[in-house]
Amino acid sequence: TKLNPEKVKRLLFTSGKHYYTLNEERDKRKRDDIAIIRLEELCPIPADELRQEIKKYKNAKEFIWCQEEHRNQAAWFFVKPRFENVIGIH
Repeated sequence: TKLNPEKVKRLLFTSGKHYYTLNEERDKRKRDDIAIIRLEELCPIPADELRQEIKKYKNAKEFIWCQEEHRNQAAWFFVKPRFENVIGIH
């Protein structure tokens, strides 16, 4: 889905195949205010590339990490401090 970056209010970040589930659901719900950013590698986190991608969506106010697994599993606790540093939350 081609999104207008000006309309995007929420950025979803994910890795792996979960991207396809999120993308399908966004399209089904016709949500053009949500962009999904897929991280191909988590270590090292691609901070510069991630910042460049975030800059495309100047009106985005919500930044959400999405994963299939429970919060206490998978990548969240590894990604959280790095992700917060990239988007400037401390």
